[in-house]
Parts: sequence; C-alpha cells; structure tokens
Amino acid sequence: MSDTTGLPGWVIHMLRQFGIHNPDPSDEFHCAVVDAILGAGANCEIGGAAVAIRFTVIPLFSDAVRASVEAETVLERAKASAFAELLDTHGTAQKATGLKYQHESVVTAGLELAVCKAREMFLRQFVASLDARLSHWQTQQRTEYRADMAAPGGL
Repeated sequence: MSDTTGLPGWVIHMLRQFGIHNPDPSDEFHCAVVDAILGAGANCEIGGAAVAIRFTVIPLFSDAVRASVEAETVLERAKASAFAELLDTHGTAQKATGLKYQHESVVTAGLELAVCKAREMFLRQFVASLDARLSHWQTQQRTEYRADMAAPGGL
C-alpha cells in the first residue's frame, strides 16, 4: 500500500495515525516526521513512533519560538525606526505615531511575525497532540496488560 510519495505503506499508515494524510516531500516538517518514523522502524508501535517524532519535532518547535522572538525584536526596531523617520519628516509625534504602522518596514516585520507565530502555534499544538496520543497509547497498553493478567491463566 504505497502512494504517490513513494513511501512504504506502513509509513503512510503511521503518518495517518498522527494526522498527516498527504505528506508533502517539500515540507521540512513532513520530512522530519517521516525520518523519525523511518528511524523508529517498521515494527515500532504507535508509542515508539510518537516518542521518536516528539524528539524530532521539539528542536523545530524551539527554532520556531526563537524565530518568533527575533521577529518581535525586528518589528519593535522597525516601529522605532519608522517613528524616528516620520517624526523628522512630519515634525509631530502624534502624526508620526499614526503613520508608523503604515510604514513598509513595519508592515513587512508584522507579516513576518505573524508567520512565525503561526508556525510556533502549529508546532505547539502538534507537540500537545503527540503527548495526548502517547498518553492514550500508554493507557491502552496498561488496560490490555491488566486484561491479560485477569484472564484465566494470566499471561
């Protein structure tokens, strides 16, 4: 059961377990998740794959947080620079304050910040869903173990 991505069927199945139904080979995030699943191996259970993916995604999440902080810094610097430039041009702080949000550098920095924040939020939610999936899997494992122990003859 392989699809157009050329990935083995078991990888496609595992990706779907984590909500990735159409993996994009050009997407850094999808490639990292596929590499984690391949590294975990064909015989790994969902819990092992979740842990492998989590260890792969955490550095991406950390990079996204760092990029958001840097984008916030760039935005604040752009606002200050635009304000100073507009204050020199228009002479009044009130007019300069209103115009600084229309300044091209401020708009560009604001858009960059929005993209960084969206990526950070996506990765934060993905890590949270991985944690929930892992917790659910562990609960299932414990329930199955208890059921096996309670059955006549135990394990």
